[in-house]
Amino acid sequence: MEESQQQSTKFDAPPSPYVPSRVYLAQIYWKKPAIVVLRVLQFVFSLIAFSVMADLLHDVQGSIKSLSYTVAIGVLACAYALAQLSFSLWCVIRGATSSSGVTPLYQYATFICDQMSTYFLISAASATATLIDVSGVCGSNGSGTNLCSRSTASVTFAFLAFLAFSASSVLTGYYLVKCILKA
Repeated sequence: MEESQQQSTKFDAPPSPYVPSRVYLAQIYWKKPAIVVLRVLQFVFSLIAFSVMADLLHDVQGSIKSLSYTVAIGVLACAYALAQLSFSLWCVIRGATSSSGVTPLYQYATFICDQMSTYFLISAASATATLIDVSGVCGSNGSGTNLCSRSTASVTFAFLAFLAFSASSVLTGYYLVKCILKA
């Protein structure tokens, strides 16, 4: 009888391996609320920036082609921020454990995408800021006052979105370095 018990325990499943980097990465989203707040700010600022710029693009009837670039970058940044916000909230609600959470590959991808979004936003906002002044949309005769104020608001919100993305990029880079050093 004792021999049959030893045989049955001999084939039991081995205990699940402990992966410190996965456990650490899963704890980021529920122990560090700053990343969730930054994701909310990214989404809100990029949504306002691209919607105001899209309205401005509609009003100038596409005569300034590079405004389309700014709208496209704003849409991509807003979609990325919404996806990251959804995942962050999912981790917070679920209470991500060691078996279900983020992986180091996800952390690398997040860092790279945060960096790309940051640089695309700053390039689009700065190109639009100089283009608005050079193209004469904000004319000195006062004819483009409404267009000028909307373009200034859009560029301002794009710069605010840039700041939120850059702060998030710094945080994800910090967490990535800590993860690499722990592993």
